[in-house]
Amino acid sequence: MTGHVEAGAPTLRELLETRGLGLAVPDDTPQNLERTITWAHTTEMRDPSRYLRGGELVCTVGISLRTPQDCRVFAHSLARVGAAGVCFGIGDGHDAVPAALLTHCRRHG
Repeated sequence: MTGHVEAGAPTLRELLETRGLGLAVPDDTPQNLERTITWAHTTEMRDPSRYLRGGELVCTVGISLRTPQDCRVFAHSLARVGAAGVCFGIGDGHDAVPAALLTHCRRHG
């Protein structure tokens, strides 16, 4: 299933431009907004890679992302399998996206 993209699958840019979703990209974050999203996957695991095939938008509120090491493991696991991006919900587990998560995600593009 890796590499399979459904016709009409949205890109990150298209999701960001969809009104009413409340999505935003952190300032100064390099990104490839033309990545196609093949699936949305929710998780609170530090390393969800065994459940991913590539192209997913991985959604989390970061319950398991409490330390910089947790954030490094999470970002690396997503990059390793080719996830399309991360959607981080604030307000439940964190009041803001953890700085360490932003740092590690930026390193992986």
